[in-house]
Amino acid sequence: RGKGKGTPLKPWEYLTEGNARGVRPAAELLDEAERGVRAVRTADPNSVHAVVTERLDGIVYHVAGCFNRRVQILSTALQGGQLVLEREKRKQLERKLLEFMEKVRKERAFGQYQCPGCGSRWRSGFTYEEIGQECLKCGAVVKPFRIKELDGKCGWPVQSACRVMGDHSPLLFDGRAKSIDLVALWWRSSSAAA
Repeated sequence: RGKGKGTPLKPWEYLTEGNARGVRPAAELLDEAERGVRAVRTADPNSVHAVVTERLDGIVYHVAGCFNRRVQILSTALQGGQLVLEREKRKQLERKLLEFMEKVRKERAFGQYQCPGCGSRWRSGFTYEEIGQECLKCGAVVKPFRIKELDGKCGWPVQSACRVMGDHSPLLFDGRAKSIDLVALWWRSSSAAA
C-alpha cells in the first residue's frame, strides 16, 4: 500500500521516496507474470486467479516492447486452460495477443551471447529482448549481452553490412550466393573488426 494515502499499489507499481508511483522494470513484471501463469490451477481460490489476472494486466498495459515474451506468456495463460477468466477479460487479452503477434516480427534483432557457466560465445539473428537462448555446450539459458538492429533486407546487423561492403550500402542477397557464403563473409568481417 502507498504510505496510508490513496489507493493500494498495483502489482506493476512501486512507491518512490517522494511518494510518487512508478512502474517496475519490465523483466521483473514479465518473470512474475510467467511464474503466476505457470503456477495457477483451476481449483485455486478466485483471489489467486485475480492476482494472476492483475499481473497479466501489468505486462499487457504497462510494459514497453518485449513483444515476443509477452506473446509467450499470454499464449500460455489463454491456452493453458488453468487460469479462470471472465468472458470479456479473455476476449480483451486475446485481442491484445493478436496485436502483440503482429509486432513480434519487427522486434527480432541480432544478438551476441556469452554463457556465464561455460564461457561459450555465439551470435544469433533470432534474438528477442528478454528472451534467452540455450547454450549448446552446457544447456543453460543465456540472455544476449549485446543486441543490434537487423537490416530488413538480409537479416544481418546494419553496422556489419556497412563494414563488409566498405560503405553504407546494405548487404544485398542476390540469390546466387549460398547462405554459408554469407555466414563466412559475416564471420570474416566481424573477426577482422575485433
